[in-house]
Amino acid sequence: MLCRSRTEKEEQQSPQPVIAAFLSRFKLKSLLLKRKKFKQATGIPIFKDVTSTDLVFPGDFNAHCYEWCPTKASTLEGKKFYEFAKDVQLFQIVEKPTRPKSSTGLDLIFLNNLNLVEKIEILPELCCTCDHNVVKFSITIAQLPVTQYSRKIYDYRRANWDVFRDKLAELDWNELVEDGELDNRVLLVEKMILWIADFVVPYKIIVVKSNDRPWFNETLRELLKKKHELYKIDCRFKTTSSAANSRGASHDFEKACKAAQKNIIGSYQLR
Repeated sequence: MLCRSRTEKEEQQSPQPVIAAFLSRFKLKSLLLKRKKFKQATGIPIFKDVTSTDLVFPGDFNAHCYEWCPTKASTLEGKKFYEFAKDVQLFQIVEKPTRPKSSTGLDLIFLNNLNLVEKIEILPELCCTCDHNVVKFSITIAQLPVTQYSRKIYDYRRANWDVFRDKLAELDWNELVEDGELDNRVLLVEKMILWIADFVVPYKIIVVKSNDRPWFNETLRELLKKKHELYKIDCRFKTTSSAANSRGASHDFEKACKAAQKNIIGSYQLR
């Protein structure tokens, strides 16, 4: 799922919504509990107690519902989610298949305010190994402040591991962890290992900003645009050649992304 934040002007006119993404089956189980006891799910009070807050719940729910995406009959999970959404007054806004192989709508977006989302698009898979489409939507949300922090990246390929092992062997670890709570001992061991690593493993310090995408260059933007265009053509015509062109564009974009990421990391100077 992808969402776009609003501008500073828009921020002043709209509240901050709550967004909870369901990315694993464990989270779904915590919401649904047992299928047979669906209406007693512990997640229901969450929606009833915050009626004054805008809520957005995107994710892969693995539940197809005919009422939302009329490509196939509803699964048991889809029927239950449909009942659940009605019970807690949530709207589901994805109306097209998001898993091409099965022509099912499994990646859903639930919300309690239809004015919260301006635009929704079904885009090609994020990478060639994915079997789900990307669901992109523009949402009324306050723009988050830009934050930054320093990060140390070790170049393990150039490390002198013999010296590293010798330095570790020189320490009296029993004396080091003799006193104190277990958590403090673990932190002390970690600190000593990293302290030695700083001497024998080359590293680079980079400054990371929350809005950084330095590797996503103009070439990648053009390849991504081409990928989306060919995907839309394939969705329209469904021919062998259109499918091959779409897959080829996806492969080219993924290969270029990996190369760009590798180049940007290598561009930082080692000490």
